[in-house]
Amino acid sequence: MRSTKLDSEFAPVASGVVAPVCGSGQSWTSFTDTTAADDTPYFYAVQSVNAGSCGAQSTPSTSATPTSQLSASAPDAPAKVSVAKSGHHEVALTWSASPGAKFYSVWRTTLHPDNVGGTYPLRTIFMDETTGTSFNDHSPTDGRIYSYHITAVNAVPLPAAACRCLPHP
Repeated sequence: MRSTKLDSEFAPVASGVVAPVCGSGQSWTSFTDTTAADDTPYFYAVQSVNAGSCGAQSTPSTSATPTSQLSASAPDAPAKVSVAKSGHHEVALTWSASPGAKFYSVWRTTLHPDNVGGTYPLRTIFMDETTGTSFNDHSPTDGRIYSYHITAVNAVPLPAAACRCLPHP
């Protein structure tokens, strides 16, 4: 739902966007508003709907103002992703800034040994967003194998390709 006012007049802008039921698969979904006019501030809210009823509307987002002044292409992937520290329940990551990035998304994949010298992914989760070039994860389990990837994001709906690193806390 979208409005040009924070607390009123929200109107549907999408239908048929499917998201998982709580606890079944990915924990997020996304929507790109291709009908928004440049230089107009918008507020967005989400409302769940099924065959029987409608849920309550979510708390509105902060304002988002599309502009033609932003880049029309995704920024390059961050370079030099490295593990600055890996220890007891901690992994610290750093990377080089990516020109044009507004923020970075940090993702973690839990890997499982395949007993023939490799690994296979069990689950990827979104960790956080940051405007800086470092991130500290204080939630890994000691002895598990993880892969982290960082994506550079700007106004383009899809982020740049990710850079990966493989720490062992």
